[in-house]
Amino acid sequence: MRRINCARSSRIPSSSCRSPICASRSAKIGREGYSRFASSQTRLHVDGAFGAAAILSERGRALLQGLERADSITLDPHKWLFQSFECGCVLVRDALLLKSAFQIKPDYLRDVHRVLEEFNPCDYGVQLTRSFRALKLWLSLETFGLAAFREAIGRGFELAELAERELRARAGWEILSPAQMATVCFRFGSDDELQTRIVDAMLRDCFALLASTTLQGVTALRLCTINPRTSEEDIINTIERLDGLARQL
Repeated sequence: MRRINCARSSRIPSSSCRSPICASRSAKIGREGYSRFASSQTRLHVDGAFGAAAILSERGRALLQGLERADSITLDPHKWLFQSFECGCVLVRDALLLKSAFQIKPDYLRDVHRVLEEFNPCDYGVQLTRSFRALKLWLSLETFGLAAFREAIGRGFELAELAERELRARAGWEILSPAQMATVCFRFGSDDELQTRIVDAMLRDCFALLASTTLQGVTALRLCTINPRTSEEDIINTIERLDGLARQL
């Protein structure tokens, strides 16, 4: 923050700011950085590894207003674009900045740069040799169409909200972070150790994956509902089994 304030007062020539789209634990939207730091003097990088894909859906676009101000965005298609691990990328407003930072021209690569108009991925990152990671995403879009991705992302929002409703309908459960961006955080009772035992019990049960995290200073349980094959029945059955196991511990 001090560096950014100095940049605004011309004490240093430029600065940069990283702003996450949403918190990794709760998926709570962190939008304040978009308008606060986006300026001609500050380069705004948005960490959208998980959340940026939500902009394809109608609800996601409403939540992510201001994202268009970013100079660069981290995006992991192996998360909410349903690709196999690993497939990550950085979207940039000015690709020439990457080229000026990463392009090298040693003698042993001189033939690579002889055709100047040809795009070469090795000029835009640290890797000279890389696998064709983009192919699987391109094939998915060609096969299923963008509309299918929009629908699947929207479905993730709905399933997290269903999980929240099911939890609220049962005594003893506390919602620590309401459903947002296909994620809901909650806990049973007030004992942190109990939450860990619940996670272990769910893992032994092998019906659904439940994770724990720390939220508001306490141990929380976390459901992330982005799998496009998950059904409403799956969510209801998961909460029923979770509730039953929690009451046995």
